[in-house]
Amino acid sequence: MRTRLNALIIAAITVLSAAALFTNISCTAPQQPKENQPPKIEQVGGSTSWSPLSEGQFTVTATDPDGDNLTYSWLADNGTLTANGNSAIWKSPAEMGQYNITMIVNDGHGHEVRGVKEVKVIVNADGSQTPDPAIVLKMSLPSAETATGAKRVRIWTSSPVECVVDGANQQGLKYSWTASNGRTQGKGLDEGTASKVTWIAPGVAGDYTLDVVVSDSQGNQCKGTVNFEVFCCGN
Repeated sequence: MRTRLNALIIAAITVLSAAALFTNISCTAPQQPKENQPPKIEQVGGSTSWSPLSEGQFTVTATDPDGDNLTYSWLADNGTLTANGNSAIWKSPAEMGQYNITMIVNDGHGHEVRGVKEVKVIVNADGSQTPDPAIVLKMSLPSAETATGAKRVRIWTSSPVECVVDGANQQGLKYSWTASNGRTQGKGLDEGTASKVTWIAPGVAGDYTLDVVVSDSQGNQCKGTVNFEVFCCGN
């Protein structure tokens, strides 16, 4: 009888201990994986006013809350667009009007966001409806004087510059162009045969120069300088 009673007591104690242990166990629900978030376009850089057939740069700054690697693509209503990651060079069309530059940012996880920059191809500063006239540096060979020119331009916009050299065989001339900032482009630039170039202003306001040294096969030289005052936005 006593043995049976002891067994019942031991069984009861075991049940109570198991119940106490169960009450101290806390159940934690499994954490759900964090949902991937779309990227965000923070800033779009580039001019909104353009001359016909001019070139300039657009940039886009985007962030991603998940740290995903972002890819970029660009679209334009008109003109020619050359993309390079988060930047693109746009050559405006000859026709005046309003156009959209669209940038698309993708995070590789099914999310993409779009930004649109509205731009206008406008008349020139003198009110004409023709492409922006070139800055002409009139030079003679040989000459110790420096031909000069000056222009006030908006950031990212382009300005054509042309050398006209008197008293020399035009076919044998060499042109060496140097810019303090911005970009210079033109046919024959690398070969030294470019008498006409286009200077694209940087995205930072300031004073910049574009210099050219012209030489012939006899070693004669003449020099030219264009001083650019680059302004931003509505200044």
